[in-house]
Amino acid sequence: LFGGSGGAGGSNDRNFASAPGGGGGGALAILSATTITLGPKAGLHARGGNGGMNRVCGGGGSGGAVLLGTPRFIIHPGAQIDVRGGDGGSSEGTAEEIASGNHRRNRGSGGGGGGGRVAIYSQIDIGGPGKNKVETNIPAAILLSGGKGGEAALDGATGTLYDGTWPGLR
Repeated sequence: LFGGSGGAGGSNDRNFASAPGGGGGGALAILSATTITLGPKAGLHARGGNGGMNRVCGGGGSGGAVLLGTPRFIIHPGAQIDVRGGDGGSSEGTAEEIASGNHRRNRGSGGGGGGGRVAIYSQIDIGGPGKNKVETNIPAAILLSGGKGGEAALDGATGTLYDGTWPGLR
């Protein structure tokens, strides 16, 4: 089980400006022989960090990983599992920098980090019907979105939710 990776740092060699990339989300695994219950205010968070800001900006860190294994999984309203990617730092270039055509700007924004991964192995369907598949019907309590990119930079891709069959503990 691996956590998310960090975002790229921003750098501009002409102005000695730099900004760090956001840290990657962590990794969390919880296994139970009976039940895992997330109460109304519970949260499992492995979110990517936001990119730093300067004249040039860092990219957002990717979301982390959450692995849950139990025969019975209960998530109450208000609880959440959050593996969203971090936002990229934002810095606008001047009109002259953009129009100059020299393909180098004194400013730049970081892209958003990709969303993380959640895998739930249980006897209960998570999302839509069926087991052992990546879900397309994501419950509202599971946050997988990629981070927002800075000015003129791309957003991060959405993460995934895997709904697997609980094999039991041996």
